[in-house]
Amino acid sequence: MNAVSFFVPGKPSTKNNKRAFVVGGKARVVIASKDRARMASFSAVAAEHALAVPLRGPVHLSLRFVFVPPKSMPVWKRVRLAALAADVPKVTKPDLSRLVTFAEDCLSGIFFIDDNQVT
Repeated sequence: MNAVSFFVPGKPSTKNNKRAFVVGGKARVVIASKDRARMASFSAVAAEHALAVPLRGPVHLSLRFVFVPPKSMPVWKRVRLAALAADVPKVTKPDLSRLVTFAEDCLSGIFFIDDNQVT
């Protein structure tokens, strides 16, 4: 079994900004430049830890997203959350499914051939 672990610095993000339009009778979908930049930086970190050949067959993916408490939160609450960082779930946007989808899209072609391999 191959196990790879790495950390991607920065605020966890999702692919939010897609625009669809028709050109010459064909549908086009364009990802916003800021989303492309986020995907490129995530993929670059992943590529440093890539296997020689992407995996075939089922792949188990384990992700952990860490968020910094907002500055608008009272100081006493931020200190307490920092102490309990691993145990306090985030219940606001972005939702987990969008974060996972973003990570799977970034890792496709690097660790596995397609994100439908992830179980």
